[in-house]
Amino acid sequence: MRLYYHIEETFGDFMKKLDENFFLKDLSDEIKNEVLNGNIEIILELYEECDIDEDKLKLLEQNLNKYSIPLKNFTFIHDCFDLPDSEYEKKYNKTHLYRKANQTIEYLKSGVLSNPEIFNKKYKFHFPIRRCKKHRMKLLDKLFLHDENFIENNLVSYDIDAIENPNIWGDHKEKYSDKFVKYIERTRHKYIDSKNYENMGGYSCETKETYDSSYITIVTETYFEQPYNYISEKVYRPIMQCHPFIFMGRPKTLKVLKNEFGFRTFSPLIDESYDEELDDTKRFEMIYQEILRLNNMSFEQLNSFVYDLKDILIHNQNQILSFSKDNKIQ
Repeated sequence: MRLYYHIEETFGDFMKKLDENFFLKDLSDEIKNEVLNGNIEIILELYEECDIDEDKLKLLEQNLNKYSIPLKNFTFIHDCFDLPDSEYEKKYNKTHLYRKANQTIEYLKSGVLSNPEIFNKKYKFHFPIRRCKKHRMKLLDKLFLHDENFIENNLVSYDIDAIENPNIWGDHKEKYSDKFVKYIERTRHKYIDSKNYENMGGYSCETKETYDSSYITIVTETYFEQPYNYISEKVYRPIMQCHPFIFMGRPKTLKVLKNEFGFRTFSPLIDESYDEELDDTKRFEMIYQEILRLNNMSFEQLNSFVYDLKDILIHNQNQILSFSKDNKIQ
């Protein structure tokens, strides 16, 4: 017999509940005794963004021991590609990969995926920002300071008034340049494929025209400096749309995409050595410099660049389809 807990909140929020004897709460005495005697397995599945680190995992183990729950009968299902060892079992679920794979096949059936044969595009970069997290806005700040036309000349989105962005922007804006802050606070927002930030998400904003009209996606993952080795749906969006990308997130992510999931990335046409850099400051600068190099390419050079990547882009789209529950077109 198993007890299954499906958690749709961050791991940090969930951890606050453990002192309430979460796993045994509301169980009958009979079931509770079966758990404590090791006759019932407990499965915890974390579905939301995985802010998991070593300290939180130790706290989880301490709480299991506190309530005498046998560790050998506890399984933690998560969405992080690198976690420290523990006495209980952990399973990597790849939730976003599977969900995005299923969406890819639906988009393919509906004819709303970008065409890798399209060249002569209008924009160099597609840089979507929904939540104005510090690393995203810091990167946009540096690109803006390098070229004040960068935002206007590319597909860039932000809305500092949307959802929780006023707080995020207010907490970090003193870290950005005055010129950038003045520009953002004057414009307030810039949209790509949707103005409805309330309902926008990684599974609801896949506009084919966005990818058909731009050469490269700048993917800024949920976490950059925080030690949470989590891959969200963000990197799978350009993959499903046959779009090259440069990735700003946790180190070793590209390595996982290649070695564990079978995707191909874009080295040597894109210098991806940043993926091996553990120092956040150095990795940030490497990514920024590579974006500048690509930005300095002419549109004719970018046409050749994407043409040379075409086989990789098609391979990646086929590879994400292989993770879907039904990878055949009916």
